[in-house]
Amino acid sequence: MIIGKDIHPEREIYYLGALVLDILQKSPEKELDFFYIYQKVNESEKISIKLFILTLDWLFILGAIINNKGNIKNVFKKSQYRKQWINNKRNSFLQGDKSYCG
Repeated sequence: MIIGKDIHPEREIYYLGALVLDILQKSPEKELDFFYIYQKVNESEKISIKLFILTLDWLFILGAIINNKGNIKNVFKKSQYRKQWINNKRNSFLQGDKSYCG
């Protein structure tokens, strides 16, 4: 199961994925280096490289990002829906909402 009931919400891949998408969205560059994104995520949430890779894998499976020779590109459509989705996920995780945990 992706979502653990014993883990802090800010350590979930949903929340971390929202952070990655937010970093990509705010950048004027179309692609960002893998380690640059990892560094930026670690500024707000201290995570292991393994958890970061799991987060990127999840975003790739969803079709939100692609890998271009070590550079990560955001392919999630830039829209109001996207901003709303990121903010909703971030806020629900920070508030500890676990209603989606089956």
